[in-house]
Amino acid sequence: MVVVSLVKGKDRYEIVKQSLELIKEGVREGIKSHRMAIIKPNFVSAYNQLASTHVEHVKAIIDFLVDFYNGKLMVAESAAIGSAKEAFRNFGYTQLKKDYGIELFDLEDDEYEEVMIMDKNLHPVIIKVSKLMLNPANYIISAAKLKTHDTVVVTLSLKNIVMGAIIGGDKPKVHQGIKQINLNLFLLAMKLMPRVASIDG
Repeated sequence: MVVVSLVKGKDRYEIVKQSLELIKEGVREGIKSHRMAIIKPNFVSAYNQLASTHVEHVKAIIDFLVDFYNGKLMVAESAAIGSAKEAFRNFGYTQLKKDYGIELFDLEDDEYEEVMIMDKNLHPVIIKVSKLMLNPANYIISAAKLKTHDTVVVTLSLKNIVMGAIIGGDKPKVHQGIKQINLNLFLLAMKLMPRVASIDG
C-alpha cells in the first residue's frame, strides 16, 4: 500500500519534517531490514541552487531518521552538470557531514552494473548504473525538487533516482525521444524504485 502525505507552508525544513512525521510508522518498519539508508538529492546542476535539492530538505530527512534509526546513513548523488562533490561544497552539504558524521558520496566513484535500455530505434543499448543504488539491501529515499521537464512533463521522485543512478557519462543515452525516454525511465524504474519519496514543491 502506498501512503501519501502533503504539507503546505513556507518553511522548507518544517514542511519536509512534518510530511515525514505523518508516515513515520511505515518508514520505521520498512527501514529495519535494510543494510543502510541512502538519501538521494537531485543535483541537475552543481552550480544552480534553483535546479537542485536544498540542503534544508535533506537536513529535515536526517533529523526525522535519527529519531529512530541508528544504522548507516549516506547522502549520494551523481550530478548532471558538474560533479556531486562540487554540489556538496556549493550548496552547504559539507556541514551535514560535520554535524551528523554522515558520508557524502559521489556515485561517479561507485562500481557499476551494465543495464539495458533502448535507443531511438528501440534497439538495445547498455548503460552503467550505480551498484549502490541497485542494491535492494539499501533503503533509498528520494529527496527531489519539483520541476517541469521538456519530454516527461514533470520531474518528481522517480526520475531523480533513475537518472541519478546512471554514471560514467551515460545519462544522455536515456534521452532518445519523447516515447523512448518514457520507456527507458519505466525500464530502469523496475530496478531503481525508491522506498520513500520526499518532494519539495
